[in-house]
Amino acid sequence: MEKLSFLPLSTRLFKTMHTTLSSNDVRGGNRSPGDYRKIQNFIGPEGCTLETATYIPPAPQLVDNYMSNLEAYINDPKDDLDELIRVAIIHAQFETIHPFLDGNGRIGRILIPLYLFNKKAIDFPNFFLSEALEKDKHKYYRFLNDTRYKGDWNQWIKFFLEAVILQADKNIRLINDINQLYEHDLKIAQSLINSSGVKKLIDSVFQKPIFTVHSISSTAGLSEATCRRYLSILESQRIIFSDGRLRSKTYYYYNLLDKLR
Repeated sequence: MEKLSFLPLSTRLFKTMHTTLSSNDVRGGNRSPGDYRKIQNFIGPEGCTLETATYIPPAPQLVDNYMSNLEAYINDPKDDLDELIRVAIIHAQFETIHPFLDGNGRIGRILIPLYLFNKKAIDFPNFFLSEALEKDKHKYYRFLNDTRYKGDWNQWIKFFLEAVILQADKNIRLINDINQLYEHDLKIAQSLINSSGVKKLIDSVFQKPIFTVHSISSTAGLSEATCRRYLSILESQRIIFSDGRLRSKTYYYYNLLDKLR
């Protein structure tokens, strides 16, 4: 989001994201982080070779040109398609070019909410399709390949839009569940603690379901002593749980965490 305030969705942004993605010893972190590939890669089952690969992306010397073409479409499309259809095309093209040695799937999926956010189709770049796409991953890979080898874009776009609906419906159910949990646990907390400050605490716990006294005190705008007293009551009623440490105790609001995991 910060980078998008002064960078377009472009090679520079993709490479910055890839550098970040490749940090902290993640899978593929040693495979040219932040650089487009200089060698041929291929996609297929574990242990496959170039000869048995399901898909062989474009030769490395073509990557820069193809990515420039994709950037031009992202930032200045010449069609009148809906943004959801455009992002389906963009995601497929990115995965087809496969510009990095590793991490293309992850960057390609991050690109979906970033694009929609950049085009003001969503208010925050947190609409993640990974779960919906992974749910039918064999269909996902087959339909992507059919855009490459058969030029069949309709079935891919239909599949992508169905994944968007599936994920949006799930997100709405989650939001409704969390709203109900908030009302339920706030009511319980207010019955246990007769103070207006308890709402500030519960509001803060919903922002930070894993917290310390210091962090929640800062978020809630309450003194640490007040927070300790409130948290002790909530923990005794098993609304929150702690790791039991004497110093720097960490608390966990599992009622919310269980819904988010």
